[in-house]
Amino acid sequence: MRIQDQKTDLAKRIMATKDKNVIKYIQAIFDNDVDKWEEELPEYIKKSIDSGLDDSKKGKVSDHEVVMKKYAKWLKK
Repeated sequence: MRIQDQKTDLAKRIMATKDKNVIKYIQAIFDNDVDKWEEELPEYIKKSIDSGLDDSKKGKVSDHEVVMKKYAKWLKK
């Protein structure tokens, strides 16, 4: 996916969310020092990131296109 497509997708998702915490975390990323943003994430987010990285190292990942096809019926507006 091109960077412009990623930015457009993120903008759409940000505009659609009703979760105040999502907005808060995104704002914190932009407002804080780039090198320190991870330190200010809640512990459950850090654990989730670590778990995802661990899964990736173990090869427990799915190709984006495969996942999108599988869950397309729930993503339609």
